[in-house]
Amino acid sequence: MRSTLLIALLAMGCASGTAGQSTPGAMPASGETLVTVNGNAITQGMVDAMVNQMPERMRKQLEMTGQMGQLQEQLVIGELLYREALKRNLHEQSDIQTTIALATRSAMAQSLIEAVVKERTTEEKVKGYYDDHKVQYARPQVKASHILVKDEALVKEIKGKLTGGGDFTELAKAHSMDPGSKTNGGSLGWFKKSDMVGPFADAAFAADKGAVTDPVQTRFGWHIIKVEDKRDEIPLEEVREQIEGALGQELAEAYIEEIKGGATIVEAKKADAAAPAAPAAAEGAAQ
Repeated sequence: MRSTLLIALLAMGCASGTAGQSTPGAMPASGETLVTVNGNAITQGMVDAMVNQMPERMRKQLEMTGQMGQLQEQLVIGELLYREALKRNLHEQSDIQTTIALATRSAMAQSLIEAVVKERTTEEKVKGYYDDHKVQYARPQVKASHILVKDEALVKEIKGKLTGGGDFTELAKAHSMDPGSKTNGGSLGWFKKSDMVGPFADAAFAADKGAVTDPVQTRFGWHIIKVEDKRDEIPLEEVREQIEGALGQELAEAYIEEIKGGATIVEAKKADAAAPAAPAAAEGAAQ
């Protein structure tokens, strides 16, 4: 993981200092100085910039594994390698200059696309996309909690306590065998019918809002289900991020077609083929 992280950081560029504009890789050193490397500062601003440049999946992985604190160390390594590369004048080699130029063009193009997509992603368009894809979001769902136990006698005892006014949340915390929900009082959140095993789904979707079902047996054991809410479609706010991603792709493609349509693009070979033939030689005309 550490080597993967280092490669990713180097690919994004992780050098600071006072290198001139002709020297590629210089990075603004803003914010508090965390450490200096041969007199060159590694700052909090650089760390923050690196985090912001990471793909979301990579950032989440680092957060989950507790490795975010290693970024400073990796920036130090990147700084050392960068300075050594400058000493060798690698940035003056033609192939390296080509690589840098391509990376610069790619970064600028990506930034342009992101800026245009942001400008054109209006609330009206988001709502329009949602309405146009209503079928996709028209999924009956149930929000429920459950208590799972193995023993039928115990589930009947719990059902009796609930009928007598017992607290569902507390009984779930005390008895449920589902580690993913018991600490939350048995809460399962919103789910589609296809998300659950048959008997459980049938009971949950057949029950009215606010109802507590009779014991239901599945291959996991015995359940008591409390139906907290029901709805016929997923609301916009819960799928907004997904919609903005899909809409952004459409807007990016439309913008590219727009600028291509306004450009004059001529393939060299086709241009040569379309050129008029050269006039006959003068001596041929004289004959």
